[in-house]
Amino acid sequence: MYTSSVAIGLLGLFSAFAQGTSSPHSHGEEEGRREVALAQVVVVDRLPLLSLPSHEIVNRQHGVAQNSSSGNSTCSNTSGFEIQQQSDLDALGSCTTVTGNIIITAVAIDTVTIPQGVQKVTGDVSVSQTSSVTTFTASGLQTITGTFELLNLTALQTLTAPSLTTVGGINFVILPLLATMSLGINSVGNVIISDTELSALDGFSLETVNDFDISIVSLPCIADT
Repeated sequence: MYTSSVAIGLLGLFSAFAQGTSSPHSHGEEEGRREVALAQVVVVDRLPLLSLPSHEIVNRQHGVAQNSSSGNSTCSNTSGFEIQQQSDLDALGSCTTVTGNIIITAVAIDTVTIPQGVQKVTGDVSVSQTSSVTTFTASGLQTITGTFELLNLTALQTLTAPSLTTVGGINFVILPLLATMSLGINSVGNVIISDTELSALDGFSLETVNDFDISIVSLPCIADT
């Protein structure tokens, strides 16, 4: 549709020029026809952008490349995804795999929700240095190849990612209100958990782990390890 419309617009432009050279019209009439033809081409050029779904417009603005195959969609950004508000995360809702770090730093949002359709993040997921985040939810996320970091979130109370089984590393530090979490982790690299209210690590059923560093005063047991 886009190519045909441009061709029609260009045909109108060339036709206007041809009529201007073969007919005895005044100079003003020729200029008027040329302006109309040019306006048609410019308006047609805008049509594909207006017809894009909203998430594609947002992703193009953030420099996101999208590829789809066998029902799976991959969104990638070599510079990472700097999240300023929940709508930035919502724009990734059509992506099964996100390639690039997801970084949320010092933003004024209270709930961080990774869209349910996102199953894998090839990179880090980091939420840090904000006192407003109370809830982190990633109900469909299964794999984070990099580090899952929650750092200095003084209001965080709820951590829910029940499908998350494989993580490159965990860094949960300075989460003074976090008492429980729902995870399904069985494979992880290095783990650092410090300064939380956790009384048990119910989200871990480890089959493989490298360094495991827990610095919690009230931790009577480590469940299913």
